[in-house]
Amino acid sequence: MDEERIRQIIREEMSKKLGYIFSGRIQILDGRNIQTGLTTGTQIGTAAAQKIALHGVSPTIQSLKINDPDAMSGTYVQAEQVKQNDAIKNIIDCLEAKGLSASS
Repeated sequence: MDEERIRQIIREEMSKKLGYIFSGRIQILDGRNIQTGLTTGTQIGTAAAQKIALHGVSPTIQSLKINDPDAMSGTYVQAEQVKQNDAIKNIIDCLEAKGLSASS
């Protein structure tokens, strides 16, 4: 058994016991999937201050809470419509910040 094979065996056994800590880029080839558990589930970003993003946008922390707009009164009141529009705009801003929607 050569030195490289011994190193490979050690890496494999250590990863089974300890998992991996990556200090560089992770590349996943086409056609590969990430499987998660069916019982407890999996989190990506375990605290609000951890930054994440998708599709090449800059990573950001968790967005602030978007407040629910007040229920509509049944008659048109411009202030109610403004609150509805503000809530929708805030949702769009959050989606764009994480890379889940393209920004214009």
